[in-house]
Amino acid sequence: MSDDNQEPEKDKQQTLITNVAIGLAAVVGAIALLIACPLAVLWAINGLFDLKIPYDFWHWAYAAVLLIMLRADYTSPK
Repeated sequence: MSDDNQEPEKDKQQTLITNVAIGLAAVVGAIALLIACPLAVLWAINGLFDLKIPYDFWHWAYAAVLLIMLRADYTSPK
């Protein structure tokens, strides 16, 4: 009888661990995208115009501000 009581408890623990892992992966993925998007802008500008902009923190921050400003102007048609 005690084995039957432990089975649902193990399933609950496994589900909790899985949910925490999925949530953690989502947060890490979102942070990675936030870091990668300004770098992608710098890469695209360097590729299109051959400007040789360095990939350092300040230029990343400038690109992030540009992205934020461009997204702030976007409005939904609803």
